[in-house]
Formats: sequence, C-alpha cells, structure tokens
Amino acid sequence: MKSNLWERLKPELKVALEERYKDFPNTLKDIKEELENEFYYTHVKYWVYSDLRFLSGKALGETEMFFSNYFSPQ
Repeated sequence: MKSNLWERLKPELKVALEERYKDFPNTLKDIKEELENEFYYTHVKYWVYSDLRFLSGKALGETEMFFSNYFSPQ
C-alpha cells in the first residue's frame, strides 16, 4: 500500500509546519489535507510547495532545491 505525502513528509518539516501555523489552524489543516490526498509529489499544488520550500531552510538547515527530498522514500 502506498503512503500519502503527509505520512512521508520528513518529521522536521512537520514540526516546522505546526510551529509556523499554530496561530492559523485552518491553513495547517488545508496543507495537511492536500498532502494526505496526494501520493506523488509532482501533483502537489504550488502554494503547498512554496510553503514547504520556504520552511525547508528552517527545518532542514538549507533551502532544498529538490522537492522529492522533503519526503522519505516509500
């Protein structure tokens, strides 16, 4: 069975998302729903991608250029 993108998202990015959107729970819910409904990172909407890319600098120590590196392998 394939894992959705929320399950595969690196834990550091999950923590960064929850920290950034703690005052905006609806935005966090929307991002989480988008990632739960997708199994391939090539289908993620641009606004979700841009948020994750922005947070990668804080969570991963640098801005990761390859979106696939935000997720653990299946």
